[in-house]
Amino acid sequence: MTFPIDLTENTKLIAQELLDSSIDSPRVDCHTHVQGDLFNFTAEIAKANLIGSQSAGLNSYPDEVIEMAIKSGRLVRRTMIDAVPAYSWFVQLALGQGADFYNISNMDRRQMGKALMTALQPCRYSERAGWLKNMLSRYDGVKSQGDSFDVLDPDNFDIVYDAVIAQRNDPAFADKILKDDHIIYLVTSLENASHVPLKLNSGSEYKQLKAIDLSVSMHPEMYYMLDVHYIVCPDKATDLGPYFLGCKYDTENYIINIENRLGVTIEDAKDLRKAIKEWVHNVILSPSNPNSRVLYANTFQPIDKRLNTNISESDVTNIIKKHKAKLNELEVNIVSAYATQAILEGLNEIGSELKKQNGLGVCFQIAIGVDYFIDRDREIMAFKAYQPRIPRDEEPIWRKYPNIIFEYLVADEKLQEDFMDSAKQVPNVIVGPWWQGFGGRSIARMVESLVWESSINKFAGGISDARYVTMIGAKGESVRYGLSAGLALCVSEGRLPLNVAKKYMKDVLYNNPARVHNIPID
Repeated sequence: MTFPIDLTENTKLIAQELLDSSIDSPRVDCHTHVQGDLFNFTAEIAKANLIGSQSAGLNSYPDEVIEMAIKSGRLVRRTMIDAVPAYSWFVQLALGQGADFYNISNMDRRQMGKALMTALQPCRYSERAGWLKNMLSRYDGVKSQGDSFDVLDPDNFDIVYDAVIAQRNDPAFADKILKDDHIIYLVTSLENASHVPLKLNSGSEYKQLKAIDLSVSMHPEMYYMLDVHYIVCPDKATDLGPYFLGCKYDTENYIINIENRLGVTIEDAKDLRKAIKEWVHNVILSPSNPNSRVLYANTFQPIDKRLNTNISESDVTNIIKKHKAKLNELEVNIVSAYATQAILEGLNEIGSELKKQNGLGVCFQIAIGVDYFIDRDREIMAFKAYQPRIPRDEEPIWRKYPNIIFEYLVADEKLQEDFMDSAKQVPNVIVGPWWQGFGGRSIARMVESLVWESSINKFAGGISDARYVTMIGAKGESVRYGLSAGLALCVSEGRLPLNVAKKYMKDVLYNNPARVHNIPID
């Protein structure tokens, strides 16, 4: 990689020194979708849905991977399925070059991979293609080809494909990646835990969910976040599990689904608030719930949704009593806004307990900056979106719930600036780049601005949004290069001592995310 912004020769030297100082720094990544391995793997497990919705037609496990997992009794989910660049980051680029999504989805895996790699050729020097190159170059069968071997050349795809398959079911490979990249801890969605059910049986959802042991992690580096997307925005929810698996786009049954999954009966607004608050308290780590490995809640927030909506309790009760079994769009919006307030109340209470221990509170991680996240037809990510005044609209909520750290992960660069301006003034707001807004250039600009106008502890670090441990490492390069470039500007202009800049590198990669998300570190 190269530094993502223009630097003078002297500043490049400073940036390189900062980069070198961070190579051996421990890292914490507090927003991933890395899936834990499945143990005692069987044909019955294989019939369950093992892959999320993004690019679902391309992300299905190949038959040979399933067969290998059945034979070994273990499906290693922390590494790439195979060399097919099927993750949405790369599929989006391929679609932009005219790739026929539906035609490619029907190909066999090797042909699928070659077709996508061919489509990606005009983008081969992009930052995202650089992530793919980094990921594929980690495999022994690729390394053995020598430094001049081009992993992105479609003519070399068979070699790359075989190299990935050769280590696909080796759990030691995932562990080595984590060790090589100094990734001490990562946080993933609770639905990705090895011991969480892959699907819920109709009529016994609550019983299955209640049986989940929240203190368990099959992988010591993994902690979890609670996806509350369905409660906040059921019509545009993305990550649903495990509590609301199967509820995607099912908005008219919003109240019924909450009853079934949380094991409650909801007759009025107070019942709804009580159920949601108890759910949050029973899942998320706190002094009152000390054994949980679920550290915080996270959600997607559509660009047109606000958290500071005042909803009448009597209106919600009236909707529940009259239309509980079938809500229309307006009713869903009213009830979900009220339920979101219950989440915030529960988190604020947990934050009050935690603040006595850590001085900070509890994190609520919010991804924002697009109008919707996954479209219904192709299940590919949506476009960035901007609206003015969002932080100003949200500000009353930040003040109302001072024990919550509102961590905004922002896709749109202009919106990033708006939230950074707010973070400089509001103690319980931090901000970082997300999705289309994630990249070395964006990170460099954010870091330089925050150091100049505020504090590095306002930067939300460790946010790869990765499905595979290899991708944490690949996208981690963008973080490190962006950090070093932004901090080098501050050093070269005399605004920041070099030794402090080196400390800031470690703060963003390790100290800050661990502290904000209540991960125990030395």
